Formats: sequence, C-alpha cells, structure tokens
Amino acid sequence: MSRNDEDTLYHFAMEPNHDRATLERYLTEYPHLAEDLIDLRSELRLGDFIDKNPDAIPDPGLDEAWEEFRMAGE
Repeated sequence: MSRNDEDTLYHFAMEPNHDRATLERYLTEYPHLAEDLIDLRSELRLGDFIDKNPDAIPDPGLDEAWEEFRMAGE
C-alpha cells in the first residue's frame, strides 16, 4: 500500500460521518481501495457502537480467563 493510500484511509477515518454517502464518495474516487475502505468503515462503526453500548457485546473469553486467573492464585 502506498503512502497516498494510507493517507486516503486516514482521511476517511477522520470524516465526521461514515455513512453510505461518504463511503460511496470514497469508493468512486478510490476504487482500488474498496476492500480497505469497507473494512475500515465496519471497524469504525463497530467501535462507535461498542463505545455507546459497552455491555452489548460480551467478551466470550472473559469469564474463562478470570476463572483461570482466580484458580492460579489458590
């Protein structure tokens, strides 16, 4: 990936909205980055969702890891 491509992804991440219109604008201007832009949009939207709903997605390994830690101290 070139430095220009990295800059483009950075600018996309800094956009105030990651809605469909923003994504389509970037896809039209940078079609060679389609997969990266779609992946980045998904990551950003998931991050926003988790920030707003921290208990919505439980960590499936958290309970097991905590139990292992607790048992190691005994």
